[in-house]
Amino acid sequence: KEYMKEIIDDIANRNSNDVIVINTHFHWDHIWGNEAFEKNKIIAHKLCHNLIIEKWDEMLEENREYALADIKMVLPNTLFDNKIDFPEDKITIFYSPGHTDDCISVYDIDEKILFAGDNLEKPQVFVESPNIDNYINSLKYYISLNPNKIMAGHTIDMTINDINETINYLERFKS
Repeated sequence: KEYMKEIIDDIANRNSNDVIVINTHFHWDHIWGNEAFEKNKIIAHKLCHNLIIEKWDEMLEENREYALADIKMVLPNTLFDNKIDFPEDKITIFYSPGHTDDCISVYDIDEKILFAGDNLEKPQVFVESPNIDNYINSLKYYISLNPNKIMAGHTIDMTINDINETINYLERFKS
């Protein structure tokens, strides 16, 4: 819960209890805050749920130095395969394998804002998934959305050019 203190305070200041958490993939730096929102909807791809369970002890051991307190495993409670839509908010969350096999992305249809999680990164992406073709297909889908703004998990402002450069980078790993 320590990780989420600023966010919890911000939510309290906005008088908003309708919080939805999105786990873009299973990595520790994207899920350790789940504990603070245990009673809320936590959305993830179905693979994410299983990978958290499978990799929990390893992630905890390797990243213990970043733990501000004991970390409790809280699994996502709303899982999907291909996509999940929120028509009233004009938001779609879709499966976009890439950085990891369980990656998902968020797209605001009205504002044309894409949040790509860790599928995009500067100066270059870290590739954990063995399926480069799936990764490239996810990136090409991003381009087809023609977003006005692109954000990533660790880099705020990205561009279509950044996506194209990432595709070019990944092409070198194809067998």
